[in-house]
Amino acid sequence: MIDAAALAAVAALKTTKIPKIEDDKIIRDKLEKKLPILHEPVTVTISKVAGKFLFDPNKEEEEVLDTKLVVAVMEDGKVCAMQKSGKHGLTEEDLNTMVDLAVKKTKELRKFL
Repeated sequence: MIDAAALAAVAALKTTKIPKIEDDKIIRDKLEKKLPILHEPVTVTISKVAGKFLFDPNKEEEEVLDTKLVVAVMEDGKVCAMQKSGKHGLTEEDLNTMVDLAVKKTKELRKFL
């Protein structure tokens, strides 16, 4: 759910327009320019369940997952944030695989922005 919410937030910011300001007064019915956006991070949640990787787990899947990793990726493919949760740890190999999968998935998701 966090993935869809984060994608929707970025999409909303990209379409936000700033109202015109005239004589230090905001004219709300005249939208003048777009909100300047420096970066568009996209998040992907990957979980590990019984040795398999799963994108964007639902509530039932979250109840049985071993671990979960939320990865935020910038436009250039660089990771800008990560959060791990769950009962079990991750091997370095699993962490690298999950990050690689997240970077690939964010490229697909960016098409919706």
